[in-house]
Amino acid sequence: SNPEALDLLKFSIEKKSNNIIKYILTRLIRRNFKNHKSEIREILWFSNDSFVLSLCSASKDIHSWHINSQKCVKIVKVFSYGLCLEFFDLNSILMGTKNGNIEIYDIFSGNLIWKKFNAHNGPIWTIDFSKNNQFFCSGGYDGILRIWESRFNEIVLSKKLFLNDQIILIKTILEKNVLITVGLSSNILVFKLDTLEFSFSFQGHILPVISMAISDNFKILGTSSVDKTLRLWNIPKKNLMKLILPGDSIITAIVFQPFSQNLFTGSRNGSIKYWQINSFHLLTELNFHKGPIWTIKLSETGKYLATGSQDKLLIIWKISKTNKIKNNNNNHSKDFKKT
Repeated sequence: SNPEALDLLKFSIEKKSNNIIKYILTRLIRRNFKNHKSEIREILWFSNDSFVLSLCSASKDIHSWHINSQKCVKIVKVFSYGLCLEFFDLNSILMGTKNGNIEIYDIFSGNLIWKKFNAHNGPIWTIDFSKNNQFFCSGGYDGILRIWESRFNEIVLSKKLFLNDQIILIKTILEKNVLITVGLSSNILVFKLDTLEFSFSFQGHILPVISMAISDNFKILGTSSVDKTLRLWNIPKKNLMKLILPGDSIITAIVFQPFSQNLFTGSRNGSIKYWQINSFHLLTELNFHKGPIWTIKLSETGKYLATGSQDKLLIIWKISKTNKIKNNNNNHSKDFKKT
């Protein structure tokens, strides 16, 4: 694997007539580049799968890649060491930084359009933006969860939640009035989003949780930890569904596949695994990265999977599922393809 290249790979799932599932991985194209000067910390998809952004923290830049042409069309130089990245609106991105600032950049011009100095005392590890685009949450080293609101073209601090722990991860479920936080203590805390009142906790990990994702139906929470376990929690029932021991390597990134019972994980050893939630079975494993995978993101339509790693490599996977159904009466075959 070339650490200075972008690969477009096709990941196909084909169901044979004898119910045997075949997984096919094909490299469609490779484009060499000399743009990623440091490891890729975060990835964002936008413009209906046409573009993907990659954040390189140490080199302080954000790359905008055009998927069809396989070209980097824009490099935004940022002022700070970015740790987390989210969309603020259709034209700008929100970045939490190592020195505790929050910065907003215009995607197209690259200009810094807003900055909050010392938004936190120390690194901002996580930011989560609400689906209604009216507020976002930030958390980090200082153990204070802050909720920021957009009011009359101003961004104001509206609420604080003091936790006796660094805040590593935040997830909000606006539809269910749920706020989930993870700290170094390995406890997963669930609050009411509107009042910040504590509701319940998930306990089981014995070392810090480093990745968290929520299924598209808001029922399943997936977490991975330094304890080398992957746990699936039932949010409505408030209990553990399954404890999975994925192997020797720590899972560093999780993403659920929409409209399915599957999820993808990225690991410290560079492997990508594809899991079926219903059976809790490992469907397949892919090994292309030569370093830890820090971020794994499905595109807006679910057609592509992007992985970013310490090896400075961004890989775009094209996902397609083909079910061939044969009608024995007339010997005609019909292909149903979902990409």
